[in-house]
Amino acid sequence: MRVWDGLGGLAWLARGFGAELQRLGDDRRGPGISQLLRERRFCFVEPDGSIGGMLLCWDMQVMVLQVRETSFSIQIQFKLKMKEDPCWLTFVYLSTELPKRMEQWQCLITDKEGWGEEWCIIGDWNDLHLQENKSGGRPRSLRSLVPFQTFISDMGMTELSMKGHKYTWCNNRENEGIVEEKLDNAFGSMGWMIRYPLSQFTNIYRSASDHGMLLLKAKENTVKSNMRFTFDKRWATREGVRDIVSKAWAQSHLGTPFFKLKEQVKVTRVALSKWSQTFGTNNKRKIKQLTLKLEEMRSIGEGKNWEE
Repeated sequence: MRVWDGLGGLAWLARGFGAELQRLGDDRRGPGISQLLRERRFCFVEPDGSIGGMLLCWDMQVMVLQVRETSFSIQIQFKLKMKEDPCWLTFVYLSTELPKRMEQWQCLITDKEGWGEEWCIIGDWNDLHLQENKSGGRPRSLRSLVPFQTFISDMGMTELSMKGHKYTWCNNRENEGIVEEKLDNAFGSMGWMIRYPLSQFTNIYRSASDHGMLLLKAKENTVKSNMRFTFDKRWATREGVRDIVSKAWAQSHLGTPFFKLKEQVKVTRVALSKWSQTFGTNNKRKIKQLTLKLEEMRSIGEGKNWEE
């Protein structure tokens, strides 16, 4: 798999480095791979025999603050502008074996405590959370989807929308023997979805691999807001709030009853957050004006009895 990050200047490779390094080196749009490696703007995770192996490169547009490596992930804290708040982007290549994958999930649940409010995870999950994410072969049972669904719920993350072909992996067989699955996926935290509400990734077909190439794009929201969601009771009196909640709550989700409930709550929170940004309350400006007025009153009347 190869990922170009539309946030700017991040490229990620997993498996089969040879051909991919050649393509990066020949890319005329940015610095070649040899330059990136020479300037040490990269992070590399060794493969376990013929399994795994990851390489992350970045160019001068990216201000890298921290890089963390595990046997199955590369986690990077970065920002693109000096004054903007940093966020985390994690690239994963998970095991094909469920017991090992569950251990890796638990590591990610622990690691996310250090990522703050705004983070995104993208990569090869080697698992499915929806039956519709597989075509051909033996169908996945609902029960087999529960572990991944539970992990997604425990992480509190939302799946990013994908453009392109519905499946990211193919067994490259023909006719009745073909099997396709959406093994590669991207998820964002609530904070990420608020900051980058138009986040999406494109699945680009590549004949040289059984996996598609992913292109992640995210446009930052120019409206500042607190990342922690709080329901403003004044919203209840605003026109349109019932429609926003009804439409968000009515979206269908597959999985256990608890998983579906958590997904409904999560989607509704995101919908309300986006909706609230379409109108301005000017609370900050009003508070500032009142504070200045109080300071003025205090300065001109320190000895005055205001109860008179």
